[in-house]
Amino acid sequence: MGTWGTGLYSDDTACDVRDDYKDILGDGISEPEATKRLIEQWKSELSDPDTALVFWLTLADVQWNLGRLQEKVKKEALTVIENGSDLARWLPDKKLEIKRKGVLERLSQKLNTAQPTEKKVKKRFVDSTDWNSGDVYSLRLKSGKLALLHVIGFHQDKGGRGPVCEILEWIGEIVPNRKAMEKMGYKFAKEPYQHLCQFLLGSLSAKDYQRERVNLVAQNIKPKQKRGGYTVIFWRSVDKQFEQFFGLQ
Repeated sequence: MGTWGTGLYSDDTACDVRDDYKDILGDGISEPEATKRLIEQWKSELSDPDTALVFWLTLADVQWNLGRLQEKVKKEALTVIENGSDLARWLPDKKLEIKRKGVLERLSQKLNTAQPTEKKVKKRFVDSTDWNSGDVYSLRLKSGKLALLHVIGFHQDKGGRGPVCEILEWIGEIVPNRKAMEKMGYKFAKEPYQHLCQFLLGSLSAKDYQRERVNLVAQNIKPKQKRGGYTVIFWRSVDKQFEQFFGLQ
């Protein structure tokens, strides 16, 4: 996605720097070793001037927020702000340049004030799944009826690996046989989400997955569609989001 706004974290690189730094701290590495490891990790990317600008600005901000701002990082970020090098990227659009300038001015003021007390950073939760492509799971809804979730692929990133699913065109109390499932279509979401027909089922903690509500009812059933263009539905809010998107209760 690249850059989609003038905000400090409206940028893929900024988000990656923030997350990588927190991951290092989450592994129990303290300062200044954490900063040293992050710089080594980003060594090749830092040869790109534009990436380096975002790196130092982001790292300074996240370190300040966590009460861990290192003097070297602060100096690098303030140099970027004071010499105007970051603003050069926004020159073609005066309005965006002005907005970005405001973002940098606020960051400069922030870095020159006392940082908060050091905050502990927890180890990142990494999602995982034992579901397989072609699996069909029944999910018991709030009403007591069952919906059928069909695994059509997987999404994997730093947050872990989760199943991408479609909902088969069926709701009931007694699970149909395999032959019936193979003939079923898949559900599209209701308006104004009617373009949605698949989703990543994700967890934000180890407690989120509601195993007691699901049951494997079929395997190796060919997906009705190719994976792509999916939204994210979290287990902790699956009832709310299923009702919001698909009208399932």
